[in-house]
Amino acid sequence: MTIGTDLALPGYVLADAGYPPRARHCLMEVRRPMKSRTEVQARWYATRTIPMPADDERGIDSILIWIEHRAEGEWAVGRASDLAQRDYAEPRDTDYVFAGFDIDDALEAANNALEDDVTASELDGMDANARPFTLAELQEPLNEWFWGRRDS
Repeated sequence: MTIGTDLALPGYVLADAGYPPRARHCLMEVRRPMKSRTEVQARWYATRTIPMPADDERGIDSILIWIEHRAEGEWAVGRASDLAQRDYAEPRDTDYVFAGFDIDDALEAANNALEDDVTASELDGMDANARPFTLAELQEPLNEWFWGRRDS
């Protein structure tokens, strides 16, 4: 099933399942409310961008890895290529490499993903220095959330 560009209600993405346009109106279903890029990135506590070679056969400019904190107290680590060029700001479920409630596990997952992508970029001849994710950089936004000065 693919995501269509037709909208039933403002802010909702519909699935078109590859059917012809005349039959599509009968088969569409509401997937979930779309969020703006600002809303999505507000959950991100730390990010790293790894550049890709200009001659990459897939046409990927960069890889983005992020650590986000969700309203339920869950941590998640995402990894996506060219997320900024997608039609929808919300990361796909397949973009996540970790979800759980332990901050140390989230840091480990993020640093493992970062190390893998930096190593791959270096093998492609890129100078991809990216500093590891640290607990210290997550503590300030976490404290803001705890004291109610941040939504997630």
